[in-house]
Amino acid sequence: VAKDKEQLHEALEYAFTFGAKVLVERAIMNLREINCAVLGDYEEAEASECEEPISSDEILSYEDKYVAGSKSGSEGMRTARRELPANLTPERREEIRQMAVKTFQVLNCNKQSLKATKPVLNEMTDFNKFITRDIEGQKFIAHCYEGEKPLLKDVICPGEDALVLIGPEGDFSEEEVKKAIANGFQPISLGKSRLRTETAALVACHTMNLLNQK
Repeated sequence: VAKDKEQLHEALEYAFTFGAKVLVERAIMNLREINCAVLGDYEEAEASECEEPISSDEILSYEDKYVAGSKSGSEGMRTARRELPANLTPERREEIRQMAVKTFQVLNCNKQSLKATKPVLNEMTDFNKFITRDIEGQKFIAHCYEGEKPLLKDVICPGEDALVLIGPEGDFSEEEVKKAIANGFQPISLGKSRLRTETAALVACHTMNLLNQK
């Protein structure tokens, strides 16, 4: 945040080292950033709880969002300090949540990914009960233990339903993997990289999505 013309001039000089155009905005001081996610569609949508990221300076900076908490500069908001729920009055909290839902629906945000349907979040289910369910389609389990594991992309049958089990941080236990295999799940690999739980799930979904576009 530039406090005077001299600081603004210095900031502009620095910014122009990255490109030929620079956007300058009037600073809003004492700004609070409140995050509120929305899940749904234009007919029905639900807002999450409100959270407030805690900045290390006057504003939530690039360093706070993308660099903090990691030597490689890849952790960012994952390790950022935050208040959840945000310190808001019940009235202000509800105002923000209603505003988020209204904005989401007016802008048809669910269509940004070219999808007209929303994902379904089911209740938590015991692992041992889940793997014994009668599930149609292909069944896979992704894990990091040694053994024969074809790549998911090589065994998916486009057009068929498919289920991929992704373990928690630290992976499934070896016993859980054995139980899944005994119940018809095929071990697969998502590649050579060791992935976080949430990243592995996205990789699996994206792989299946690409193969089903053929």
